[in-house]
Parts: sequence; C-alpha cells; structure tokens
Amino acid sequence: MGDRHQQEQINIRIPEATKQAWKEAKNEEYGSFKYLITTSVGKELSDRYVDQKSIPDNGNGEVDLSEVTEQLQSLNNSINRMSSRIDNIEQTDVKEVDEKQLQSVGMQAQDSIPLVESEEKLREIEVTGLESAEKISKITGRADHIAEHINQDVEVVRKALIYIETQTTAPVKSILQDGNRRWYMQK
Repeated sequence: MGDRHQQEQINIRIPEATKQAWKEAKNEEYGSFKYLITTSVGKELSDRYVDQKSIPDNGNGEVDLSEVTEQLQSLNNSINRMSSRIDNIEQTDVKEVDEKQLQSVGMQAQDSIPLVESEEKLREIEVTGLESAEKISKITGRADHIAEHINQDVEVVRKALIYIETQTTAPVKSILQDGNRRWYMQK
C-alpha cells in the first residue's frame, strides 16, 4: 500500500510561448507552477473550467445578458398566458355558483382589494404579518385574504374576482406575483 503523501514528478515539454504565458499566470494569480497546473487540471477534470473566450464581451468588460433577458421575458409571457387559460377554465367551471352570487361576492370582494396607482406600486407593497384580516386583504389583494375578511369560501371569492375582472366593466385587474394572483383597482 502506497503512502498517500507520496508524490510523483511529471515532466512535460511545452513551447516557449506557452511557458511564458504560464509564468505570467503563475506570477499574477497562482504563486507556483504546481498550484497553477493542479488547479487548472482539477477544474478541467471536474468540468468547472469556463473558457473566457466563450463568454461574449461587449467591449467594456460586461457580459451581454440580453439573450437571457429575452428568454426570461418569454417565460414570463408563457406563465401569464397559462394563468389566463386557468382563469378561463375556472370561469367556465361556475356550475355550483350562479351569476347573482358571483356578482354579490364580487362586489364584497371588490371593496376589500387594494386601490393603487399602478401595478408596480402593488408589487412594492410589503406585508409585515401583523395586519388584521381587513388590512391584509387591502394590502395583498389575494383571494384567500379577501375570503377571510368577507367570511366567504376562497374558491367562490376567486371565481367572483375572475368574473368581476373579465365579465364586467369594473376597474379590477390582477397580476401574478410569486405564484399568487393578486387583484387590485387602479386609482
């Protein structure tokens, strides 16, 4: 059984230009050839090495993230389309709740949703966790908080809010934030 601290010497031949480049790297970042080579080979073998030439450079040293941003925007648009489809499915699944009940619960719920200047202002509102049911519904605009405040079933409130938003002229809008639908009215 070999000593685990025993080390082997490896000799390699490299072009003079490569030797000079390695010397510069050693002096600037690594301190020794051993550390330069073992670190580089370790990264290569573990697939952690990223060739700097593979990262697009826009000339000022910053990485161009426009493609990632476009993909995120596309993903966000897909999520919004799916959310609309779910709302439409829920709207057609109103078999146990009649239109009068939707209107009545919708009007109650409408009085319990935030009144804000813009969607961005709604996104900025933070919940401290100390709010009453009335205040939290006016802050979050979430169906579960509104249902608790007006003492109604959360699914009926959700369906009523979707109905008010999509089937009436009431200025009720909604957004999807952190996986939750939030309803609001814009000032």
